[in-house]
Amino acid sequence: MKCLLPLLALLLTLCACAGEDAAETAAAPADYVGADQAAQAVLDSQEDAAGLTAMEGEARTDYLTDICGVEEGLWTEAAVYAASGVDAREVIVLRLAQADYAGTEAEALEAHRQARLGDFFGYAPEQAALLEEARVVTAEGYAALLVCADPEGAEAALSAALNGEAVTALAPAPTPDAAPEVLNPELDISDFEPFDPPNEFDMTLYDTSAILAAWESGEEEGLSEKDGAILARCREIFAGCITDGMTDFEKELALHDALLRGVRYDEAVYDRDTPRACRTTPIPMAPWWRDTPSAWAMPPPFSC
Repeated sequence: MKCLLPLLALLLTLCACAGEDAAETAAAPADYVGADQAAQAVLDSQEDAAGLTAMEGEARTDYLTDICGVEEGLWTEAAVYAASGVDAREVIVLRLAQADYAGTEAEALEAHRQARLGDFFGYAPEQAALLEEARVVTAEGYAALLVCADPEGAEAALSAALNGEAVTALAPAPTPDAAPEVLNPELDISDFEPFDPPNEFDMTLYDTSAILAAWESGEEEGLSEKDGAILARCREIFAGCITDGMTDFEKELALHDALLRGVRYDEAVYDRDTPRACRTTPIPMAPWWRDTPSAWAMPPPFSC
């Protein structure tokens, strides 16, 4: 028993030492650079990073996995900044679980860049150009996609950050005081009218519930003059299109074709020469039957 006590003490000492070694191994090295830190260096290198918003948590993971095709288990940290709307800019920095994964993740980021280029090509040339000049970068333990106005500066900033060098943020671009350049000074704009902002017209959907109820019940009492006109026109359309023995598909196709033949859009709301009081409908681009201006609303979804 006396021999076992020194042995037990030695084992406990070794376990304690092993625990300390493990804790030291898990601690981040002094030159550790996180994905967020590296991505911020890229943003600071750009004259205009406004509109680039950070993705966090599950939204970031879903974007990388579902949209970018990046395998989740191959990275330990990720920083994603993306713009919205017709703006192709984005910055993605991945800290990889193993340096060997750089090639796999770079291929995924490059495939994502190509897909985005296809989305913007021919649609938004300036944004497509950003994607054509974008950089997919790999470094020891990192992979990144840099879609920005200055990809060369972004790549240099990323490299400096990963090497532990300080990156100096660019000052915001000064706002010019000069008046904007007139591209065509000889153009006569004396009769131009300013754009009418939206929401000056009634854009609510027309309530067809009373028409539908009258159609189903056969009782038309209580319908307004407009609703009555719409219902009467719908009955004419149905009578002229629907015949016995038609399948549901044939009925839908017949009504579809009737709409194409008989409906046009009222564009008078955009005609500056048409006084507002004389415009056919209060709804921009509202459809109405060519021979029935008063019944401008679309027919309700009747059952054939």
